[in-house]
Amino acid sequence: AEVAVAFEALDPEDRAELLDELPASVAKGLVRTLSPQERELTAVVLGFPRGSLGRRMSPEFIHAFTDDDAAAVLDRVRARGHQVSSIYIVPVLDRSRRLVGVVSLRDLLLAEPSATVDELAKTPIYAHADDDAETTAGRCVDRGISAMPVVDGEDRLVGVLTLDDAIEIVDAARDAGASNEVLSMLDGLPEQIGRAS
Repeated sequence: AEVAVAFEALDPEDRAELLDELPASVAKGLVRTLSPQERELTAVVLGFPRGSLGRRMSPEFIHAFTDDDAAAVLDRVRARGHQVSSIYIVPVLDRSRRLVGVVSLRDLLLAEPSATVDELAKTPIYAHADDDAETTAGRCVDRGISAMPVVDGEDRLVGVLTLDDAIEIVDAARDAGASNEVLSMLDGLPEQIGRAS
């Protein structure tokens, strides 16, 4: 029971990463313990290939539509802000749920309450869910993007990559690379020792 509670408390992308490491029967059993909402969020992430950005993004986000006003979006942030990874950048969608821009929390707070999101939105820097996670995370870190929208093949918003998650991905890749380098150096060591004697 404690394991199920701890598993439910994980973010969907962290759950997916853990499930990848477990035997299939154990993973299935854990997924069955999730609430329907958490199971659905986890399924979104698991629907993308390993190594892809979709597997590492958060499927929990706040969005705005182009015709929303600043006051309505701020109300949404207040109502749902505790349920998502990032509130500082809000993806802006058209009514077909396609990404058309982003608006910062700062711009929303400083705008007139009646200003439309369309007036405030900026061109988004985004990625596709099928993109390589390490490459995209490196781009996110290099540019200091606090939350990068992630879209599917039809440019519909499916998640966000936060800067914290991007740093984690980059650090893990760096650590794996350093480990591989050490292992390859050790591979030649017996040969070198034999020549030295």
